[in-house]
Amino acid sequence: MIRLSGDEAVNQAYYADNNAGVLANSNIFIEKNGEKIPVSPDRALEMLKSGETYPKDLTCEVLSVWDMLLLAEKKGTLFVHPCPNTVLVFTRDYGAELGSGIRGIAIRLPVFEAATSWAMQSPVIDLDYDRDEFVVKLYPRMLLRKKAWQQDVDLLRYSKEIANALIRIFALDYGAIWKTLRRDTYPKYEGEPLVHGGHLLDVVLEDVRTTIEQGPGKKAVLKETV
Repeated sequence: MIRLSGDEAVNQAYYADNNAGVLANSNIFIEKNGEKIPVSPDRALEMLKSGETYPKDLTCEVLSVWDMLLLAEKKGTLFVHPCPNTVLVFTRDYGAELGSGIRGIAIRLPVFEAATSWAMQSPVIDLDYDRDEFVVKLYPRMLLRKKAWQQDVDLLRYSKEIANALIRIFALDYGAIWKTLRRDTYPKYEGEPLVHGGHLLDVVLEDVRTTIEQGPGKKAVLKETV
């Protein structure tokens, strides 16, 4: 929760009063003489108008955008997986389609940290808008799409890290992936394939798609219902 006071709390009271339900998770208080009295947005505005209270006495506790994202992850509509240098983000709506109902992007860790810092300091105003604003801040992004590494130097650089994370997340068969690499015509050294990160990621993404399409019997990243 974020604690706002003074004019910021007054602005929240006006917004809540004019947009029923938008700030349903916010709490508005009048603080006087050591007491903390909860009031509704319209009551707070009435008291300000009549002079019963002043902006300096008004406080508001409201969900941060980060709190909202944590709730989305708990509900299963968002999945975030941190790696040493990157973060994988899975949703229903953003990024390359990994399989039916699941899309994914990867971003460098500093990009994710900057976006989360903003989310922790920003109060929720509109759930959909704030979620979209957070996703916009996840840029530049790497699309989890086969052969995308050919045009994305960052995706190529972190391809092995991302591929290994996907193997763990979707509980893929690493042995089967290695067999595919050995079977296909990739460069070899003494009969064994040289593990090119981009080629490895392509094979893993194909296995991810197969795993998702096999349905709920396999490891699910996002819940079936949104």
